[in-house]
Amino acid sequence: MKSTNLFQFPFTDRSVERKILFDFIKSKHDTNILWLNGDHGIGKTFFLDNVLSEITDYNIINISVDPEIEAPDYLRELVLSLQQASGIKFNKFIETNFKSILNITKNIAVQLLKIKNIELDELMEAIFDTTQLFVDNDDVKQSSEKAIGKYISHIISKKKVVLVLDNFIYCEKKSLQIIGSILLSFCTNSKIKFIIVTSEDNNANSKKVLEYISENIPCIPLPMYALDDSMYFHQIISSIFEIEDHTTDEFVKYI
Repeated sequence: MKSTNLFQFPFTDRSVERKILFDFIKSKHDTNILWLNGDHGIGKTFFLDNVLSEITDYNIINISVDPEIEAPDYLRELVLSLQQASGIKFNKFIETNFKSILNITKNIAVQLLKIKNIELDELMEAIFDTTQLFVDNDDVKQSSEKAIGKYISHIISKKKVVLVLDNFIYCEKKSLQIIGSILLSFCTNSKIKFIIVTSEDNNANSKKVLEYISENIPCIPLPMYALDDSMYFHQIISSIFEIEDHTTDEFVKYI
């Protein structure tokens, strides 16, 4: 036997979590938002990658941010991930479906900028400014959440989507409110499923994110705990050696 075979660890355990996740994807529920929460480093992302790789009738879109970044912008990462997965650039979609952005702080709304040839950075700046509204081609004024929602609706009209919001505890305050509104507006839409992934963290911003989710977002909870080490070890070794005559406790104790 090649010694490298000892390090080809199979995906083990998580049968309960797998069942809940598959049921969430395949069945209809009161909400289409799943909240996967657990300690850092217990394999939440690996678990999702493993299970979602078996889903073929949905487009899987993953969003995450690097926690080492000094000033994360979760909403921007969401938009970038959506346009990369769909092939539909957000600024081009806005250019096609909206004609201007208005500043509503004046007594009479004035045109702030033309949509045509607008760059993504300029567009994201307008989205985060609550004093501005997007004017669609029918002269209907819409908030930035509605504009992004229209973009998502266009994407999911092509194929159903599972949107994974990984490392969501690093979502900063300015993005959290907008993403929360988007989640609420789509929480019963059968064309899209959301999976929020968080970890327990003592960071002040992380606590606010967890609190915001629990108080404002209707979710199906999926808590995840660390694997039973002895069971995990037994399942890895039993796939390589013949140890059927030994119980898990006996085998691990012997080793």
